[in-house]
Amino acid sequence: MMIQTRRDFLKKAGSLSLSALLLPQIAEAAKLKKFGIQLYTLRATLDKDAKNLLTQLAASGYKEIEAYGIDSGKFHGFTPVEFKKIVDDLGMKLISAHAMPMVAFEKDAKASLDELVPNWKKAVQTANEAGLKYITCPWWQEKHRQSGDDYKKTAEILNKLGEYSASQGLKFAYHNHAFEFDVKDGIMLYDTMLA
Repeated sequence: MMIQTRRDFLKKAGSLSLSALLLPQIAEAAKLKKFGIQLYTLRATLDKDAKNLLTQLAASGYKEIEAYGIDSGKFHGFTPVEFKKIVDDLGMKLISAHAMPMVAFEKDAKASLDELVPNWKKAVQTANEAGLKYITCPWWQEKHRQSGDDYKKTAEILNKLGEYSASQGLKFAYHNHAFEFDVKDGIMLYDTMLA
């Protein structure tokens, strides 16, 4: 006969309890029906033949798309309406797009949005023409994140981008990286952005 120690019993009981707690979450994850993809990860292929790549993505089961590079007013060579139609016709949904803010960082953060980020209104217009729900800032240039003061200014500018986007019916998103967790002058960019 095998004798179970109190320690073994507690380990097994704890594992069983944890499993019971996680089971609903595992079951919920199995129900996930919408898989999305960020097209930036496929940029080399996308730039050559966007329509064919989108067809392959739809055939692979992707349901939601995040585009990128809409600053020019185009979606990978197509107008916003054309690109949305291609995606819709393939049974997918265009949810978001990256728009890189071209920031005049030397300006005071209190300056107008047109002075600070002259391309943002066009990007928002393009996003709206495509029926997007989100417009996403994908990156923040390294030269604009060298100090705690830069971080504060960055947060102010991102708030302006978000406010304008919201005023035009879009939700503003920021695609984070590791650098947002760097500390400069005792300040973390990520904390400053969320404050």
